[in-house]
Amino acid sequence: MLSSQWKVAGASVTGFAHEADGTVCQDAHAIATTRNGWFVAVLSDGAGSARYSDASARLISHALVAQLANRLDQDNGNGLDETLLRDWIGRGVEEVRHQLRTSTLGTEHDLHDLHATLLGVAAGPNWGLFFHIGDGVGCATTMNDLATSIISSPENGEYANETYFVTQDDWREHLRLTFFDSKYDLIALMSDGAMPFAMATGQLMVFQPFFEPLSRYLAEHTREDGERAIAAILAKDEVRRITGDDKTLVWALRDCAEA
Repeated sequence: MLSSQWKVAGASVTGFAHEADGTVCQDAHAIATTRNGWFVAVLSDGAGSARYSDASARLISHALVAQLANRLDQDNGNGLDETLLRDWIGRGVEEVRHQLRTSTLGTEHDLHDLHATLLGVAAGPNWGLFFHIGDGVGCATTMNDLATSIISSPENGEYANETYFVTQDDWREHLRLTFFDSKYDLIALMSDGAMPFAMATGQLMVFQPFFEPLSRYLAEHTREDGERAIAAILAKDEVRRITGDDKTLVWALRDCAEA
């Protein structure tokens, strides 16, 4: 039987444009690994036009990761399939939406004030999937061949800078699932602020000159060192010249062995 262990790291950094005008970071993320070999992560990007999107993004990411990790951790592997995980994700999003509506912010304000996207992944020893509403990119690739990728692409609206949110009534119409198998051992989630320098042109694969040395470093260091390194990279002057948006990058590498 395959036993799966994960090396993980992630960071969310306030964009330079937001620092200049005193706006807090509207990106948030959460990461968990389970005893039975699953990696779960959620990234949420709050809408710039939504007054409390930073709080919404934090609740969405942390609550949904906690729910999915708890369910996966209790599963013995005998009954878990794509249909069941799809159901867990749908129920998890419904519960998160309920928490938003019944929170202090939700009872005092319209959900438009809490608009935020959703980009998540659940990956085990044998297969995994991205679940995605709105923009950002999920990438499943391999440590030895970064050009081989399964991509969960952004869904943007009709107009520039328009996307879709968990907090919209028609969220189910925009929930996209993208499956991948155990061949893909390297997972990345990134908000739209990180895409210009972390993804290659066309967004069909990661930008290897950026991603390869970063992945080697993260694979060889602790999570704490890795997260400091990601945060430092996202705050570099070179990045400042590319984009002023908030930036999140979540990274995970699976190491499977026979148990």
